[in-house]
Amino acid sequence: MKRERGTLLPLLVLVASIVTCSAPQTAVPEITSNPTERPTPTLTPSRPTEEPTGTPTAQATESPTPMPPEAGAARIQFASGSTSESLGGHLGPDEVERYVLRALAGQIMHVRVTSPEERVRLRVEAPSGTSIEGQAEGETFWRGPLPATQDYVIRVSSDQETDYELSVIVYASIVFEPDEASATLTGQLDARETDHYALEAKEGQTLDVVVDAPHQVGLTIVGADGIPLKRPVDEEMSWRDELPVTQDYFIELEALEPTVYTLTVTLPPPSSETSIEVTSPNGAEEWHEGSSHDIAWRSSGVEKVDIEVASGGKPLGHVALSVDATVGQYQWEIPVGLVSDFGVASSDAMRVRVYSSDDPDLYDENDDPFTVSCPRIRLEPGPASQSITGTLDGGDDRFRYVVGATEGQTMALRISPARIGVDVWGAEDGSTWELPAEEDSLRIASLPETQDYFITLTSAAGSEAADYTLEVAVQ
Repeated sequence: MKRERGTLLPLLVLVASIVTCSAPQTAVPEITSNPTERPTPTLTPSRPTEEPTGTPTAQATESPTPMPPEAGAARIQFASGSTSESLGGHLGPDEVERYVLRALAGQIMHVRVTSPEERVRLRVEAPSGTSIEGQAEGETFWRGPLPATQDYVIRVSSDQETDYELSVIVYASIVFEPDEASATLTGQLDARETDHYALEAKEGQTLDVVVDAPHQVGLTIVGADGIPLKRPVDEEMSWRDELPVTQDYFIELEALEPTVYTLTVTLPPPSSETSIEVTSPNGAEEWHEGSSHDIAWRSSGVEKVDIEVASGGKPLGHVALSVDATVGQYQWEIPVGLVSDFGVASSDAMRVRVYSSDDPDLYDENDDPFTVSCPRIRLEPGPASQSITGTLDGGDDRFRYVVGATEGQTMALRISPARIGVDVWGAEDGSTWELPAEEDSLRIASLPETQDYFITLTSAAGSEAADYTLEVAVQ
């Protein structure tokens, strides 16, 4: 059959018109850069090594040939030298918009969608539709390392009609050359533009960041846990300190006016030497029996630690054994009677020792002594009284107070509820008194000595937790 050549051209024009009308109209830059136009931060295909060393130079990463985007998706293309893009859009009820961008394995991507009343949700996925690890359906924010060099699809949706703004950041990874601990990068910022960098570091490493620029550059440093270490409000263009946690750290540079800059990042490798340093308590603290406080330390090359406590050189036993050294702290519930069981109301010669479970000779103690004391009831001279409230847990829980009194004075005690046991004993002469079972008051007609008297409250065996009120009168 003979085909007329003249009928094919209109058909091709019609098909081209249909394709043009269906294509997304959002024009956004691709992740690529042109080093002849402006300096750019290094975008590396892998995350830093555990012990980063070396000095990379800022160079453009050649963008691989993009895979065909998902049908109907608008491709995000970053401007030359930029690491972020913000897009606005509108969704109808139950409508879904898709965006696609190319990124490299190991790069960290940050995606956030904002909308009135937070109606819009997002999902980050591979072209196959598989969600990225750590991506929860129905969230408004995601940040994490990318598993492969490929296109990534960002899907935004809403069950109601609404406007939205989508922000996408792909951090420029900072890696160090072998045997180096410093990196210097150069870049250029337009007014209100931000460059984003990321590096991985370990707890205890000292991070040193210096920005050199002819105009003010705001410097922000924040951990992957969301805790900021440095904010731009102080206008300082440098920061140096020891890092608190092993994680990724993000460095952001923002300019108020166009400027070039040089960013120098120094991160010495973690020390290979083993060490332990107690940071709390470290002297002058005053803690009470029955209260809880954190014993804290820094360590390197140590897996497990044991913790013990002493008073004036006299060991008082272990606080804990085989604690994970990397946690760096242990909550110590100071036992009732730790010092008062020896007939003293307070010890100002307390020491905590943290040592390696594998090597007891590797240890540290607080630099100066701290104090542990029994809570004291303070009464005015002469006839005086005081009402005290507290809580006892069930099952033989106890709490103790100390009060000073003079020989010949009368002491009267009343407890509520009556099921709580009460006993009194003298610190010097060891004299004792005990509240009879199920009674709520005790009266000591004449105290035998001028001394401290310890008052101990004890919950009955098998009883539940109970609030109490203790009334003490001395006259």
